[in-house]
Amino acid sequence: MRTLIAVGGALALAVGGVLATGLIAGASAGADDTCPPAAAPPAAARALRAANPAAPPAIGTGAVCQPATGPVDAGGGGGAAAGGADASFDPGNIASDAVFYNTASMTLDQITAFIDEQNAGCEGAWCLRHLALDTASRPADAYCQAYTGAPAQSAAKMLLDFSRACGINPQVMLTTLQKESQGLTRTEATESSWAAAWGWHCPDTGPGGSANCDPAHAGFFNQGYGMAHQWARYRVEIPHGAYNYRPGRTYDILWNVVESGCGSAPVTIANLATASLYVYTPYRPNAASLAAYPGVGDRCSAYGNRNFFRLFQTYFGSTGGGTATGAPAAVGGGGSAGSLGAAPVVTSGATVTIPPSPYAVWHGKDYAGTVITAPTPGIAAGIAAGLAYLGLQYSWGGGDAGGPTLGVHDGGRAGDAHGDYHRVGFDCSGLTSYVAARYPAAIPRLSADQRSTAPAQIPWDQALPGDLVGYAGHITVYLGVIDGRRMQLESPQSGDHIKVSGVGSDADSVVHRWWIP
Repeated sequence: MRTLIAVGGALALAVGGVLATGLIAGASAGADDTCPPAAAPPAAARALRAANPAAPPAIGTGAVCQPATGPVDAGGGGGAAAGGADASFDPGNIASDAVFYNTASMTLDQITAFIDEQNAGCEGAWCLRHLALDTASRPADAYCQAYTGAPAQSAAKMLLDFSRACGINPQVMLTTLQKESQGLTRTEATESSWAAAWGWHCPDTGPGGSANCDPAHAGFFNQGYGMAHQWARYRVEIPHGAYNYRPGRTYDILWNVVESGCGSAPVTIANLATASLYVYTPYRPNAASLAAYPGVGDRCSAYGNRNFFRLFQTYFGSTGGGTATGAPAAVGGGGSAGSLGAAPVVTSGATVTIPPSPYAVWHGKDYAGTVITAPTPGIAAGIAAGLAYLGLQYSWGGGDAGGPTLGVHDGGRAGDAHGDYHRVGFDCSGLTSYVAARYPAAIPRLSADQRSTAPAQIPWDQALPGDLVGYAGHITVYLGVIDGRRMQLESPQSGDHIKVSGVGSDADSVVHRWWIP
């Protein structure tokens, strides 16, 4: 659906795109499919590492960058993944049913905190984080349970109740809100800003495939409940052939609106969630669209399903779909959960090039373009996978061998102050676990264990890229000596971001090697 609104002179999304009904029988849903998303707002200011000393048997002092115990499920993780949180787009498996219909993915407090962070730059009663609406009850039907209205409901409460009534993951609702109208990151808002918030009842039946929104379905509540109800309806009726796409079948899916003349290509749809996404937005992104994320591709590019997939990854981790690649083909550019897509990470055999990023600058020197020669191509791939997340904000307890995950509470210390428990990302040893898994090396999750149980403890004069650099309560990936300086890749502390930095004087007297020469 098309819901692009320029608010206060700021363009919400680039107009000129593809909307969709994708239906055989009469239901009027559609989706904005040509507009790239805006980057997430700047994250909170940096803070010192939380002081929670661990007791690793190694030299050095410092603060702890991770929990003293392994990460636990905080109720908002990415869910089971076909390709993991760093998967590439798979047109036949955009999201799994397990993720798409997971109504327990977020609590009310987590939704509220997420909205507060994403919408922090907006002031006024109609801003998402301040929204309070009197809502009407909706009876139970064949698709949703009863929805109980109430006075002055917050956006978070409405979203939670939409989710639970209709069986849709609230993360799907939040992602679709951003995809369709940039509702999460608007800096100005009025009542009219929410007229087509989820793009519901905005099919592409206008001139040239433009939006044709029905004003009878305008407004935040109407759009939100209507969208959740529509997803639930697809879940019930798609298996019975009521819509154009069904799981387990192959269809020629358009690259763009028919009027574009761009044609189509065959896609085998893996599951109900992916079928539902195509019913709502019946276009697949082409190679130019995927390569340009979050920007604009070529004249045949469509963006809706691409944006849903990438936004969900950025905000919440794995969609449960996609194709495993080991790392996104892009580096981060900051933002609360990183803004993947700034530049490719180039590898060639055992070499990897540090990509352009503000987080490749340390003490005034830009290390972008530096070619690192790793001991093996696998280690180069692991380092590249970590560099692909430059700029991703630290998350206490976040990350594992499969990719970034939702953080956890740290008992009221720096992590909680920065909202790590509702942020998808890596802590220090989550990042090293992820990088090492691509060597491949299966290593313990906690930094103390990564240091004390490594198969080899190597003197510094024999250190090589891919070794792990230990500190008291902290661990990093060694990148080698660059211009006379020992450098590392790290996820340092709450409020900070994954970055290239110099090895500190308080590092362990040896490096910790988990790979076999």
